[in-house]
Amino acid sequence: MPLPFLPGYDASVVPAADDLLVAATIDGRVVVLPDGTLPTVAAMPELAVRHLGTLRCRPVWAGELATVSDGTALRSWLTLTAELPAPVAAVVARGYYQVRWRHTNRHCGECGEELQDIGGFTTRRCPQCTTLPYVPNAMSPVVVLAVEYDDRLLLVRQTYGPYQHEWDLVAGFVEPGETLEGAAVRELWEETGLVPTQLAYTDSHPWSFSGPAVLLAGFTATISDPTLRLDPGEIAQARWFSRAELRALPPAELPTFAYTMSLIHRFLEA
Repeated sequence: MPLPFLPGYDASVVPAADDLLVAATIDGRVVVLPDGTLPTVAAMPELAVRHLGTLRCRPVWAGELATVSDGTALRSWLTLTAELPAPVAAVVARGYYQVRWRHTNRHCGECGEELQDIGGFTTRRCPQCTTLPYVPNAMSPVVVLAVEYDDRLLLVRQTYGPYQHEWDLVAGFVEPGETLEGAAVRELWEETGLVPTQLAYTDSHPWSFSGPAVLLAGFTATISDPTLRLDPGEIAQARWFSRAELRALPPAELPTFAYTMSLIHRFLEA
């Protein structure tokens, strides 16, 4: 097997009692055992489960937790992925996403008919109309830029959202019709007025604090003119940090998502 976790869907697979289970609520809370690990299928026999793929050749499953029993320990899917080994974290992210996606994609947006599953796929289709032959899982790509000038790194603070107190990298969603590189150049120009002289893809990460279906694509960029022209609607502050200044930043001012396996953490460490 080329990867520890292989995502997929096989309707012919029958859940075994000791298979791992991602039991998730729609708002992103996941059941965990007292030792911080995931339960098995046997631990929650009442839950309707769906195949997620295989983890080290063993099937893994996900199910929507509509009601929470007293004493059930729940953790945020995002903080949980920060603590689990990378392959298991990927199972948690995919499991929560499938629970949420199937809950919010139950009916055809054209005619209102209940969508049907397609054998062998995670997509769904409408049995009544042909506007869309299938409804695919949605994935939102985001570009993240480590912008350098004179051995200093650019960090920004946003004007909105729950993370305004944190210094972060320039980032933004890719628009329809854009390449990843085009989105990186546009986001940097729109937010800071900077134009890269060099741009290089480095790495990716399959989820973010924005959700489990956000694919982060990381780029490094160098510039020739460090003069900043900030977009006041998005960027509250921007500043060039030396290596010493980065090391001196309090952890509370660094991105919440900058844990060891994250793309942002790797950029900051580099």
